[in-house]
Amino acid sequence: MTRRASGGEAETVTTRQTFRLAFFSDPHLGPLPVIRLRTLASKRVTGWLNWRLMRKAHYDMAALDLLLDDMIASAPDHIVCGGDIANLGLPEEFRAAATLLARLGDAEHVSLVPGNHSLYVRKSVAPMFAILGEWMTGDGEKGPVFPYVRRRGCIALIGLNSATPTHAFNATGLLGERQIEAARALLKALKAERLCRVVVVHHPPHVGGATFDRRLRDAAAFEAMLADAGAELVLHGHNHVTSVAHRAGGGSSTPIVGVGSASEFNIARGRRPVWLRIDIACGDQDDCELTIVERKIADDGSVSTHPLTLAR
Repeated sequence: MTRRASGGEAETVTTRQTFRLAFFSDPHLGPLPVIRLRTLASKRVTGWLNWRLMRKAHYDMAALDLLLDDMIASAPDHIVCGGDIANLGLPEEFRAAATLLARLGDAEHVSLVPGNHSLYVRKSVAPMFAILGEWMTGDGEKGPVFPYVRRRGCIALIGLNSATPTHAFNATGLLGERQIEAARALLKALKAERLCRVVVVHHPPHVGGATFDRRLRDAAAFEAMLADAGAELVLHGHNHVTSVAHRAGGGSSTPIVGVGSASEFNIARGRRPVWLRIDIACGDQDDCELTIVERKIADDGSVSTHPLTLAR
């Protein structure tokens, strides 16, 4: 649009709209359901022992409730979960996850990508998609297909699936060539639509983003795709810490932002439940301004806020 300056000359004015995105990840819903012994005859036995001996003491569902209430009160336009909503990939866990997601909104307003604890073993795949598929279905699709695209306001969410069943003591992820090439084509097409492109994936998708046994195995291929196609923002979970990295993206620099767990209270490691409030100001041109604030549950149940620095 244009307006007239005081001297009468035409002045270009950019009309901007703001879209609020809420991002959380790794809630690891508990407690675990009753488990039959035959169910543990797989990698699940190590996960069960890990929960009983370590994780159970640190994942606070009351704090998660406070976090979700704070998230809802912020009136986001859309909410995204970055995965690991379950622990052992059990159908009972997926049903509990569906209840949690429905509390946040219908599938039109809430999105999900899988985490490695959801696709924990091969038997987890079918029930996860059957029970949680509507939150992972892109526009115009009849079921989950990755990458998916959801256009909401001035943004486009591109959901990737980095989760794949692995052996015990291995939490790595993999996108695969087909998914990476499909993401490349989608990102280029969405740029032509002048949408703010937000990529969501569970594993840190950049080289060095996680330890060897927790890394995305084809992170270098993702980085090369991002450098070619570009994106305005990449979001991930998995590491249980909030972080900001940068990688080349379509001729500029793309922020890659990780979020801590939504339920972990581990004082010794400095971890408290956290989510990210992301305000995206979109203009008439293919530009968008990002403002990201970390909102963290304190020991007394209050919420502290910490703006993230995105500039390099």
